[in-house]
Formats: sequence, C-alpha cells, structure tokens
Amino acid sequence: MARKSLSDLLKQEVKAQSQPEVKAEIPPAPEPTPEASIPEPTADLAQLKAQLDNIKAALQAEKSQGEKLKEQLQQLNDRQRQEKKAQEKVKQLEQSLKQEQARVKKLQNEVQLVEKLQTELTEEKNLVGKLYSKIQDLEEDLTPPTSAALTTLPRAMPARYVAPKQPPTHLSDEDIGWFD
Repeated sequence: MARKSLSDLLKQEVKAQSQPEVKAEIPPAPEPTPEASIPEPTADLAQLKAQLDNIKAALQAEKSQGEKLKEQLQQLNDRQRQEKKAQEKVKQLEQSLKQEQARVKKLQNEVQLVEKLQTELTEEKNLVGKLYSKIQDLEEDLTPPTSAALTTLPRAMPARYVAPKQPPTHLSDEDIGWFD
C-alpha cells in the first residue's frame, strides 16, 4: 500500500507541476472579430514561436523531471526489494537461532545428566572401595594364624603332583578274552 500511495503522489505532483505552467503560458484564443481578421504576421508569429519555445522547454523540463522521478521510483523499488530480502534473511536467522538455542538447552540438560551420573559413579566407586576393604579385613579375621611348622611343611613338598607311569594301553585279543 505504501508503494501505491507514493507512486500516486508522484504522479499527482508531476501533473500538478506540468498543468499550471502549460495553462498559464497559453493565452486564451481571442474571438475573431471582423476588424482583427487580418493579423499582423510578424508580431503574432514571433509571439507564438516564443510561446511554443517556452512550452517545448517546459515540456523538456517536465520530461527530465519525470525521468528523474522514474529513476528515484526505481531506486525506491530496489530498496524495498532489498529490504524484503533482508527481512526474510532476518526471519531465517531468527529461526535458526531458536533451533540452536533449543539444541544448547538440550545439550545443557544432557551435560547436567552426565555430571549427575558421574557423581553417582564416584560415590559407587567409593562404596565399592569401602566394601572391598571390609571384605579384606574380614578375610584377614577368618584366616587362622599360621605356625612356623606349617609354613615349613608346604615348602618341603613338591610343587606339583606327578603320577606314576601307566601301563601301555595296547591290549591283545588274549588280554581282552576273545575266543573263537
């Protein structure tokens, strides 16, 4: 709507400027009278040429002013298009900003959750460490005290048990008890 009213105002201004000058410079045609039927050719002709030249100059000035106004209107339209593009870009940037803010909020929530889980994990590690130390303490309490005699006996024993040699596993028919 702003464009329509602005262009209408420009058109009205051009019309208002061109119409009064043209009307003011053209005198009303005198009614022919029988005495004035023979005009003076040189004076009237020179006057008409001067008026025609004035009208042409005014018309040329109006044309140049009209061209300037057209250029200004074109520049205004270009600026309005640029402004629309900038507004669309701002809207897109605002939307992407909202999306990024939502991502940041989501990541902050995840970070808080990870921190909470880490604190729980350290607490559980501490608890496991305490339980392990208690288990070791209980194991130490349950093991009987060892005497010097018991400690020397196992050292004298061989490190592992060695079984005696086994007889051969090949059996003959006689050993098995086959008979025909």
